[in-house]
Amino acid sequence: MSNQRRPANAAASAGDKQLSATALAQVAQRQMAATAEALSVFYAASHRFQRAQLQMAERAALLHQQAAENLRKATTPADLMTVQMTLMGYEWQECMRWWQDVFLASTSTGNELLKGAQAQQAGVASGSSDGDPRGAGGAAANFVGSAMNAAAPMVDAFQQMFTAPLNSGRPH
Repeated sequence: MSNQRRPANAAASAGDKQLSATALAQVAQRQMAATAEALSVFYAASHRFQRAQLQMAERAALLHQQAAENLRKATTPADLMTVQMTLMGYEWQECMRWWQDVFLASTSTGNELLKGAQAQQAGVASGSSDGDPRGAGGAAANFVGSAMNAAAPMVDAFQQMFTAPLNSGRPH
């Protein structure tokens, strides 16, 4: 009888090893895909930050070029002071616009990372919260996603607060 059990146990053990190897390969595949996706998001974020920096530099160059022309045309000390004060006001506006662009790039990056984490959680079999870290991570991602969704109207209002004065005060 013990000889009959042994082949059955050996077959079951070989099946368990094959199953665990398959599960391990699937976990590794998901981890590599998540890492590649996160890197993609970070490179896109880097591009957004560089674009914000480039646009700020282009606007600053144009503003200073216009200020230099106006300073050359100025005939009184009051004209000089007016040009300098106007330039300072535009620089303040550009600074606020740059911070807005950086803020928006950061929040969009966070949203993309959350979407990736939520998609990964949806792809993984639902993990329970009783000791399974995937379940706790999914709950944390859902909580942060809910917080970001709740803050979206506030972020839009914050953006409009700066966008309206910036667009209306542009030099023509």
